[in-house]
Amino acid sequence: MKSGRKAETTAGKTRPAGKLARARKRWPSGLWALDGPWLPPGDDARPAGAVTVPAHIRRRLGAASLTGLAAAGLVVFGGQYLHTLDVAATRAHASDITVTGRVVDLRSASFELAYPVGDGKRLIWLPQRRAEPHGPGDQVEVVYSPADPLQVRYPEDIIMDRVGLLAGIMSIVAGTAGTIAAIRFGVLWWDRRRAVLRTGWRPAGLDLTEPGAVLADFADGSRIRLRPSAGLSRTYSRLAEVPGRTGFLAGSDTTMVLLTGLPDESWLMLPVRAVTERWLPRTSGRATAKPPRSGTSTPAVHAVVNSSRSRRR
Repeated sequence: MKSGRKAETTAGKTRPAGKLARARKRWPSGLWALDGPWLPPGDDARPAGAVTVPAHIRRRLGAASLTGLAAAGLVVFGGQYLHTLDVAATRAHASDITVTGRVVDLRSASFELAYPVGDGKRLIWLPQRRAEPHGPGDQVEVVYSPADPLQVRYPEDIIMDRVGLLAGIMSIVAGTAGTIAAIRFGVLWWDRRRAVLRTGWRPAGLDLTEPGAVLADFADGSRIRLRPSAGLSRTYSRLAEVPGRTGFLAGSDTTMVLLTGLPDESWLMLPVRAVTERWLPRTSGRATAKPPRSGTSTPAVHAVVNSSRSRRR
């Protein structure tokens, strides 16, 4: 393992040296900031017989694909439905007549319009438009139905069924949102599938006492802080109900996966991202701590490795 660079102290604040001194990296005071990989070196330690990771992720990708197709179909349906409504409304109002009337009287929020119908004239009260208020003597263009001359509207008014119009718009909005969510979910797990296959799994003890976060403790004594990548803080809070939880980690940086066991002997796989790179805590009684030798391990990691071995038997 590469030895890390010692944390620097500036203006009373501890920060890691070099590229680790970024605002998003929050480091405990007194540590070694490791320049090595996100996971400690070692062999793939996945729990034998408990879960097939690539197949598990492929199922999630398949679900994302089906959801995306269904959402895209909803968008197409909404667009086609609106087109059908528009064609039907255009045909229903094809015989409407457009005429120009004159304002003959005025009230606070409406005006009386005299407009020609055949050889005579009709009078009707219409509401004022905020963008274009009318006064006495103004010329106003309106459209009426020959079957009922009192059915008057402005030329730019919507002639489609309003309920159908709202349903079509909602279908398009819901389908678009579903498509975006499915694409995001698919990209999230596709990146993690590649990361899992690239790095393999490492056993770790898990501390979930911090709300919405997890502190992973590896066998070599190094640690890393993680947060959920897809709004899984409630799931984290449920996992924290079991003290001394152990699990496995794979991936790197923002494309990591946490694998932990459940009481019913099943395994839960969660997408997570690293809040810090790996670091080593300060050894008590010393000014700084050196990385432990690769043969050492923590009791929590011993437990998860032994659990994995028992499943293989």
